[in-house]
Amino acid sequence: MKKIILFVFLLLSKQLVFSQDEEKKPTKNTYDSYLVYSPFSWLEGQMPVGLGFARQFTERSEVYTELAWVTKSPFYSTEPESLSGFRAIAQYRYHINSGGFPIFGFFRRQKRFIRNVSESFIGLEGRIKTYNFTARYDFINPTAADTLHKYLYKANAFVWGGAIIFGKAFSISRNDRLQAEINIGIGGKEKTVKYKNLPAGYKPVTTIGGWGLKPPGIQESMGNPYFPCAVRIRYAL
Repeated sequence: MKKIILFVFLLLSKQLVFSQDEEKKPTKNTYDSYLVYSPFSWLEGQMPVGLGFARQFTERSEVYTELAWVTKSPFYSTEPESLSGFRAIAQYRYHINSGGFPIFGFFRRQKRFIRNVSESFIGLEGRIKTYNFTARYDFINPTAADTLHKYLYKANAFVWGGAIIFGKAFSISRNDRLQAEINIGIGGKEKTVKYKNLPAGYKPVTTIGGWGLKPPGIQESMGNPYFPCAVRIRYAL
């Protein structure tokens, strides 16, 4: 019984000392759930309109989801006409470093990545995008020497890829709830396309222009380089 009382006393004493030490340390607001908006998304070839949600569920792991309505961007003439549909994103990011970009020491113990503090970070990111939409585009049948001009088609597109990300987070409000994140990266991606109502033997007409951007459901691609670049505004919940 005496041993139990002594153990409880030592445990309470340790907790009291720990609490006093914590009170001496400066405290900061910390959050782990965010609403996310991309202010420059209107520059994308398939212009999305929507919000995302991010949650940091461990010290280094973060998931991000987004649902957006997509339409034709007015800035690219090579995009399909009457583009309309939805895009969904699921993303996982693991922060391998924070507080700077050291060339060496990636695998040594790093301090906790606190999203509301101005921090530089390096992360590994995996992303999945799905599109479901309708649009008008030109399709050609080489065998029949026939072209469908501005054909109204329906399609699903699936894109997956990964990248290493270099970024920096900023707090842009006094209570740290409003934040900004800038990141760039390099990686690879693949895309598959499934047409729902395209006649057999027809394929999309290849065009050049618009910075080489292609609609999400025009051509399949494998092993393409991926250069993500984003500016995001986050509101902590």
